[in-house]
Amino acid sequence: MGYLNSDFQRIWKIVKKKIATDSKYLEKIQRKYNLIFQDHKRIFRQINKLNLKTIDNTKLMEFLSKTIQALIDSVGIAHIVDAIGIEIEKEFKKDLLKVIGPIKEFNHHYALLTTPTQPSFFVQEEKQLRSLSKLPLSQKKALIKHSHEYFWLRNSYAGPKYLTETDFAKSLKLLNKQEEKNSNIKKQKNTLIKKLNLNSAIQKKIQIIDFTSIWQDQRKANVLISLGYLGMIVHELARRLKINPELLYYLGVKEALNIKSIQGFKDLLKRELIKRHKGTFVLMDDNKEFISQAKDYKKILKLKESLIKQQTQQNGAIHGSIANTGTAVGRVVVCKGINSLSKVKKGDILVTSMTRPEFMPALKKAAAIITDEGGVTCHAAIVARELNIPAVIGTKLATKILKDGMIVEVKGNHGIINIVG
Repeated sequence: MGYLNSDFQRIWKIVKKKIATDSKYLEKIQRKYNLIFQDHKRIFRQINKLNLKTIDNTKLMEFLSKTIQALIDSVGIAHIVDAIGIEIEKEFKKDLLKVIGPIKEFNHHYALLTTPTQPSFFVQEEKQLRSLSKLPLSQKKALIKHSHEYFWLRNSYAGPKYLTETDFAKSLKLLNKQEEKNSNIKKQKNTLIKKLNLNSAIQKKIQIIDFTSIWQDQRKANVLISLGYLGMIVHELARRLKINPELLYYLGVKEALNIKSIQGFKDLLKRELIKRHKGTFVLMDDNKEFISQAKDYKKILKLKESLIKQQTQQNGAIHGSIANTGTAVGRVVVCKGINSLSKVKKGDILVTSMTRPEFMPALKKAAAIITDEGGVTCHAAIVARELNIPAVIGTKLATKILKDGMIVEVKGNHGIINIVG
């Protein structure tokens, strides 16, 4: 998914004006977002009680529309956090430099001040899972309950991956071998703010970064949950159509919502979906949807690649934003999808366009993270701080320049990646 920088700038300008006149503006937007998603959770509970194989086609189509809408609303008005995360990072760094100057500890302070004060949903899940080791007699029942709560944890836009109690039992064994990390980020941040004597304007930006980082993590959890329930409906629809469920994921959102019968899917399958499997580009503009495939898709892809090549490296190094400090040297592994995650070994440098929750098993092995996209509130930034590994984000072109097997030095303190071999 891509956004226009001009849109980010425009949205952040509007948000700043709103916050200036109403300090609770973001909290009000978040409450509205939560209320919308609560309605979808009621639909999810209905689905949980049903055997989807027994419902009629009309009901299945109804659930398809509702789960698609749930996925739309799982981001919905919370799209606002992307603009805030990218734009506030630029302002905050400049403001902090003005106050404390380019001191040696600047990047360390910057990383701490932009770290969320609440753990991500992944860390929360791991904490809950660890607690089950204290229940040896009732552990199986507890694992089943845990799997019902977190079955969606490894879902992705490519499709669902439903986790069972067996998957979580394996994870628990691994967690029991690892030392639990305890850190009071809120206390550390407050201590640093007092030490640096930061003014109220900078403190307000720190609060906004914290608020939007936590909200973005909540949003990601809602996306994964929605993908899980949509996946249940898609798999049942595919079973009735006698096709691979993967083909249905090539439907446009508007397109899928406009199909009112099983026959409609059969007709579209013959005309379009099989062709789209070879490559598809979807453009959303305002409320319109444009889908390109075959020759048009190849032309767009070629144009995109040529535009990326026009971007040049500075001083032979790749530059990005600091997500977490530290230095690491290691072998590059470029991950462009779920299937490539198995390539990552302990100590590798994971390079990707953007990290997603399904990357977690690979991220735990990585010595550092490099991404093309993202700001201080993005998934990669949050995870890097929780895992305490260096991360440089928003490089724009790392996945195009770096290749599997290269040796790089990631200088998290400076936001620089050097190719050393």
